[in-house]
Amino acid sequence: MRAKAGDSSVATWQGNVTKVNFHKQHFNGRISPAFANLTGLRLLRLNDNSLTGLIPDGLTRLPQLRLLNVSYNNLTGEIPKFQSTVNLATSGNLLLGKTPSSGRGGTSSNGNRVSAGMPQQLLQSEYS
Repeated sequence: MRAKAGDSSVATWQGNVTKVNFHKQHFNGRISPAFANLTGLRLLRLNDNSLTGLIPDGLTRLPQLRLLNVSYNNLTGEIPKFQSTVNLATSGNLLLGKTPSSGRGGTSSNGNRVSAGMPQQLLQSEYS
């Protein structure tokens, strides 16, 4: 079953948290560096909240991470360098790093693949 917009969910597989879906929850504050302790995490959706501050560097060391969506928050600072297998959605954070001006994705100044307009089909892919 897929979560509806605004629904939060956490999925596990063999005792490991694999998905955290906290989009549209009206969260504020910073992204917790404790997410980096979830070594089986494949999908982290924190989009459409009011989060501030930096994307924690520890998230770059998550070996299974495939999607990080932090779009439409109030994040600032540089975008950390993620593995090439991570799809990173950052649109709507006016002061966060460098995003492609085309709105169709590309590479940030530090080599990350970013999407300023990631299609919903991808965001609801096998990781949903």
